[in-house]
Amino acid sequence: MVEEKKEIKIPEEKKELKFPEEAKKQPSPFENLKEPYKSFYESHGVQLISINFPPSPSLLMKLYDKLIKGVFDANEYFQILDNEDEESFQ
Repeated sequence: MVEEKKEIKIPEEKKELKFPEEAKKQPSPFENLKEPYKSFYESHGVQLISINFPPSPSLLMKLYDKLIKGVFDANEYFQILDNEDEESFQ
């Protein structure tokens, strides 16, 4: 038995996403970045947004500088402990 294909019609008003006017007018906090930070954000901005990176140019510049200089100082703020009782990390 061959199934008949049904055409789904999307109303015109639903084809284009609409945003509140305030959202359209707000400039990006990363709009005025200078090189090399601007290139870094253009290359990795989507990744940063997906992990909910704060929209702060100063934090973006700190992140870039730490990655370029190889400063991996996370162990100064937290540590991973091996929990042998539960076979897990904490």
